[in-house]
Amino acid sequence: LLTLYLEAVAVTLDNRLEEGPVCTPGRSSEEDEILQTVFNKIYAPDLQLYVSQVHRKARMWWELTERLAHSSASRMPPGFQAYYDRQIRMDREKGPWRRFEDAIQSHTEAWQMVLDECGMALGE
Repeated sequence: LLTLYLEAVAVTLDNRLEEGPVCTPGRSSEEDEILQTVFNKIYAPDLQLYVSQVHRKARMWWELTERLAHSSASRMPPGFQAYYDRQIRMDREKGPWRRFEDAIQSHTEAWQMVLDECGMALGE
């Protein structure tokens, strides 16, 4: 679910950037103030920390599950092997783990582009 939200925000920010400048240099608009509030009151203090915690704990789960799967590969039922290959393997290019990491990166890059365009930095 977090992956979906991160992807949606990245797409929303990217689409907004394609429409033209988000911020007007030298002038503060209502959109600038909303953007600053969302970033400084929600994203920076809460969401970044939450995403980091989820990423760290999910990585630990994925790594432990992979170790377990490797240690019992010879006894793994075919149905679970197929599930493992599709859903758990961390190195699967289009798997859930890769998609989650890609969503984090896209989300971060989209915010960075907006902040750069607006001359904003964390905590402003």
